[in-house]
Amino acid sequence: MEMKKIRIACRESVLAVAQAQVVMQAIRDYDPLVVPELVVCKTPADKLSHLPRLPFSLEKAHLPVLEEQLRSNQADLVVHQLQDLPFDENPDFPIVAVGRRMEPGYALVISSKRQEPDFSRPVGVAGKRQRIQMAKLYPNWKAAIVNGDLPACLSVLESGVYGGLVLPAASVTATYHQDQIFQVFPLNQMTPACCQGIIAVQGRAGEPVNFLIGFHNVDAWDMALAERAFGKAMGGDGTDSPMAAAVATIKDNTLTIQGLLIDHKGKMWEGILSGKREDAVQLGAALATRLKLNAAGPKPPKSYDD
Repeated sequence: MEMKKIRIACRESVLAVAQAQVVMQAIRDYDPLVVPELVVCKTPADKLSHLPRLPFSLEKAHLPVLEEQLRSNQADLVVHQLQDLPFDENPDFPIVAVGRRMEPGYALVISSKRQEPDFSRPVGVAGKRQRIQMAKLYPNWKAAIVNGDLPACLSVLESGVYGGLVLPAASVTATYHQDQIFQVFPLNQMTPACCQGIIAVQGRAGEPVNFLIGFHNVDAWDMALAERAFGKAMGGDGTDSPMAAAVATIKDNTLTIQGLLIDHKGKMWEGILSGKREDAVQLGAALATRLKLNAAGPKPPKSYDD
């Protein structure tokens, strides 16, 4: 039988390549007649990959670069971290598969030279939401923004500039730095970003992707539906909404989603909602609506003029 070549694009980063390799291996295992070929794209953020802190404007600058690979037929599929994709899906380039969810939570990562965090140095966090959450857990530990490529972040950690880093546990494990994890925060202590720990594959509308059956995970898909509905209802768009976060879990046929909303003064509202997994979208949207209503507070009674 004839072999079929599938070109799979990803951004030029250690983490992105590792995630693309996971997809490629799943394809090989499912259908040996499909030969995946890696296409690595240098995006604006990758050109500054040596910096531990990047402008927030570059956080999603890789998305149009990778979509162009699909539009121009230079690639057949694109691999992402699902948390990076907009909540409004592009109908021309839909999400065609998601992988089994890895650890969704955040990890406190320390230098390989230490046995515990160095509280005399600042802890690196990716954004304001993590800074607020860390202040609740470690009130006396100063935090600083570190949002660059993983190797650059780990490099400054090793140099002693930071006493620890808060990073997605799945990213740390995928790049084989799990020995540096001091602790993984419970989900009720530090709510992760929507869809954190899920690898997504984007393709062209209408094209068959049967070879991804071995990669696609229905539990992760339903979790993602709930979390993306939550994020969309919050009015955010991935990392553009750093003050809201949610994570879903599934047991039997029940999906439970917990969400977090933080206002600009640092006040938090948290909530949990459970229901049938087939109602994932409705559950995510309903929880977001509940938290927004709680944050808005009770409306004053109407007054009527005589």
